[in-house]
Amino acid sequence: MKQCSKCKDTKEFSEFSKSKARKDGHSYVCKPCTRGYYLAKKDYYDNYNSQWREDNQDKVKARWQDYYKDNSEVVKARAKKWAEANPDKMKAFAKKFRKNNPDKINAKTAKHRAKRLNATPAWLTPEQLSEIQQYYWLAKDLQSVTGEPYHVDHIVPLQGENVCGLHVPWNLQVLPADINQSKGNSFGR
Repeated sequence: MKQCSKCKDTKEFSEFSKSKARKDGHSYVCKPCTRGYYLAKKDYYDNYNSQWREDNQDKVKARWQDYYKDNSEVVKARAKKWAEANPDKMKAFAKKFRKNNPDKINAKTAKHRAKRLNATPAWLTPEQLSEIQQYYWLAKDLQSVTGEPYHVDHIVPLQGENVCGLHVPWNLQVLPADINQSKGNSFGR
């Protein structure tokens, strides 16, 4: 048992935060009193912290990069879990990002288009080129019938890490958009 120096109540040690600086290994103020003090000054701490982050953007960025380098899988899993739990916020974020960053969207689209052009072999016959167009027509038709978005997916991605596919009919398939996006740029999922 220990007495809180703030409220003067005697409480169990579990009611006090741990503190290596104290002889008994626990803080001299109980957790409820500490929380009350923090809540009373919450605006001050929030303003102070946000101002510090604004003044020290380089330190914040370096810390985040170090943390991400050491914990990238945890960060990705947490972000994926949040995105799945908040699909409306993700759509709004994506829409806002596209509106505020047309240069990045255009660059990504142009890169994909160029990759697709370079991955389309010159030896394809007119029938095979027509077959490619049929995949895109099917995706558009399925979207208009079901109301759900559909994508033409490359089974072996054009920009894969270990292997790069071709833009040919036998490397194409029509998938619902969410399945195609979850596949990412990987081969064999």
